[in-house]
Amino acid sequence: MDGCSSSSKTRCLKIFAAVLCFQFAFAAGHVYASDDFALLETAVNLVTRGSAEMDASPLAAFAGLETARGTYISVFGLGGSAYLMPLFVLGKSMGILLGLENSTAFGEFLATFSNCFVISILASLFFLTLVELRVSKQSSLITTFLLSFCTTMAVYGRGLFADAFTALILLLAFRAYLKDAPDLCGTAIAILFATRLEYALLAGVFPLFFARKKWIQFLIPVVLTLFLLACLNYVRFGNPFNQGQLGYDEHDKFSTPLFVGLFGLFFSPGKGLLWYSPPILLSLIGFKAFSKETKNVLLFLGICVPIVIVHALWHSWMGGWSYGPRRLIGLLPILLLPAGFGVQFMLRKKYGSIALAVLACVGFIAQVGGLTTNFMTYIKSCPNFSVTLWTWHYSAMIGQVRMLFELGNFDIWYIHLFGFGIVSWFFMINFLTLGLLFFISAFRGVSEPSSS
Repeated sequence: MDGCSSSSKTRCLKIFAAVLCFQFAFAAGHVYASDDFALLETAVNLVTRGSAEMDASPLAAFAGLETARGTYISVFGLGGSAYLMPLFVLGKSMGILLGLENSTAFGEFLATFSNCFVISILASLFFLTLVELRVSKQSSLITTFLLSFCTTMAVYGRGLFADAFTALILLLAFRAYLKDAPDLCGTAIAILFATRLEYALLAGVFPLFFARKKWIQFLIPVVLTLFLLACLNYVRFGNPFNQGQLGYDEHDKFSTPLFVGLFGLFFSPGKGLLWYSPPILLSLIGFKAFSKETKNVLLFLGICVPIVIVHALWHSWMGGWSYGPRRLIGLLPILLLPAGFGVQFMLRKKYGSIALAVLACVGFIAQVGGLTTNFMTYIKSCPNFSVTLWTWHYSAMIGQVRMLFELGNFDIWYIHLFGFGIVSWFFMINFLTLGLLFFISAFRGVSEPSSS
């Protein structure tokens, strides 16, 4: 397949532009929780001070460990802060050139859009990956549309949770495997566990799918990163194996029964992947065709099974205060790769196109609350956190839409700046129109083959 042909690269640029416009239309422009704060504050201090330590504050104390100097160190992987630095530097530089009184604040504001770019790049690479798996271009585009707009991935462009970045790097690792590039795959895995430690499990999975003589190419970046992280962890936390989580919270343990965690991740009203990302059904339909390439399906299972089990057993299987199945966002593009074959199958059925359109509408509706309102504000308004997980009435998918209509509580950056008036309508309509035009343009010149 011409995954790297000129036409495919052009479509990738159009997909990037379309998704970026959509993300800009719904970006929040601020941090939500202590997690976001710690990631951004660490990025800012690395740029401005050359230090990863945060000044004392309630949020820093909540998401960090105190040092002997009275400062705090984020308990999250440095990879989750590193990718925020480019937009912060750009924003701060623009602020200085424009003569803004607080250029640092403008840099922080611009950095909150980092995940908009991450998801846009992710969508483009997801399309290319499907094409390289021999999914038709039309089916690849439709599946990319579904991932970008009709799954919870759409919501994770808002805020600074590192889950979308994790998904991007994991997809890059899978693409490196497809291209038989063990050095690039090892580098991607190294970045992964520098961001989220549980993904270190995959360092033992990917080498199995390369020839033995190439293992060393995979292991060099992995071992080097492990060594550097161990040194850094020893300096920061006094333990080479502690990336910040060990001993941080007495509840941080694998204490959830496996069945409860699995049911919660896939079927609970508040976090179930099936409800928050309905296009996952297409992966079930397309899995048989995807499985024809044995190595691909074995790697798919080798990636997904251990990570899902680890998250299902973790005490915070739901990913804390967040929208939808946060713990599965990092896996979502991989989980949806078989969906490309599912879309291809549906398009050859009499009413398949109608079914896909209905699924897309249902999927987008499931994201409306997460795209337009503040999940922190909503969860605080509920009787307790548990009801948001296990009851439909208080689930975020329903409750945040209810809050939107009852209170008009929009949480979008230009509405915060200009209020809910003509200027905000101008931004929203133009971003969405441009995004739609870019995506329609990407479909030009593609058609579904009449037979497989």
